[in-house]
Amino acid sequence: MIRRYRSTDTRRLFEQLKEDLGPDALILAKRSFRCEQFGLLGKEVHEVVASDRRDLSTSGLPGKAFELLGTLLEQGVAPELVRSLMKELKGEADQLEGQKDLKGALAKLMARRMPGPFMPIYTPRVMVLLGLTGVGKTLTALKLALSQGKAVVFCVDPGRVGPGELLKAYSRTTGVRVEAVSSREEFLKALEKYRDRELVVVDTPGVDYLDRTWPMRLKELIPSSPRFEFHVVLSATTREEEVSRLLGYLFAFPVCALLYTKLDEAFCFGPIYNQTVKTGLPLSYFTTGQRVPEDIERASRLRLLDLILGLTKGGEG
Repeated sequence: MIRRYRSTDTRRLFEQLKEDLGPDALILAKRSFRCEQFGLLGKEVHEVVASDRRDLSTSGLPGKAFELLGTLLEQGVAPELVRSLMKELKGEADQLEGQKDLKGALAKLMARRMPGPFMPIYTPRVMVLLGLTGVGKTLTALKLALSQGKAVVFCVDPGRVGPGELLKAYSRTTGVRVEAVSSREEFLKALEKYRDRELVVVDTPGVDYLDRTWPMRLKELIPSSPRFEFHVVLSATTREEEVSRLLGYLFAFPVCALLYTKLDEAFCFGPIYNQTVKTGLPLSYFTTGQRVPEDIERASRLRLLDLILGLTKGGEG
């Protein structure tokens, strides 16, 4: 039994851990982080992943696999997924020699649970970016436009201070075409105007949980079409609970892929794995910094598993 505990009070955390798992509790992973949401007001949160030592001793898992178990938990892979993966790995571990082979076998098991790579169907492409304010939708829109050949960015609701002005500034310096649209009529006219472009990236306003009409208003502006790709833009530093909440809020849209930003600011990549396995949604792109357009890459299973397991020297995949 593997369990995860979180608290701002370390004494209470370990009291609960011992109450649940007894004196034989084995700490598998621990970390601390600051959280400014849900009333915690920036307090330091302590997280511990633990198991009953007797459970692990009777699990039949070879000792050389325990290091990988700890790596998965430290990286934030969900305990239920870790249990399942370790159960499968146990059947192969005795035939493998060395940690490198064991790590490679685990990577294959993890990859099987993930959906395949995102593959665009239609040309020209229309990518609609959805997400919370501050995750980097606007910079991502510019990176995509500048790295995909003939492209244009549609700025939806440009009256908002921030995204509209930023796009205008980059438009002047990079030459990427930016079109402001604030109604369905303008949206359709802009699509017709740029019908020769290979890619249209639609930068939408940040999700507003307090405005229950937000999804309806956006759906009224952007017509429904199977040709449109709806990508949810997520920061690799966002708490997993918030990611799940956002995806639930966006269920009204035909989301086709997850796009993760700020990988350069993250230290745990297991939550990305958890979400793509849980939702069955493929990963489309990763962004790794502020440079436009250099810091963007097509996402892949190998790249993510490299970040989690360190399959190659230096973590490059």
